[in-house]
Amino acid sequence: MIASHLELHRYGTGRGSRVVTALTLLKSHLFKYQGHVSAALVLGGVDLNGPHLFTVSTLASASSCFAADLNRHVIDP
Repeated sequence: MIASHLELHRYGTGRGSRVVTALTLLKSHLFKYQGHVSAALVLGGVDLNGPHLFTVSTLASASSCFAADLNRHVIDP
């Protein structure tokens, strides 16, 4: 479901999706169900702003994890 929304977003804007866009879609989906969807998620990806890693709880709260550490450990080919 999130993948199809992100694809539509890419077609509509003509740009690649950002990780924060996927995070917002996930949070809004989980918030609709008010905790009745038992899914704690880890979302990670790389976009224009660099690497991101987020945790999302069942009640749609999110926190960033290790973003500073990820930037230091990225290896350029």
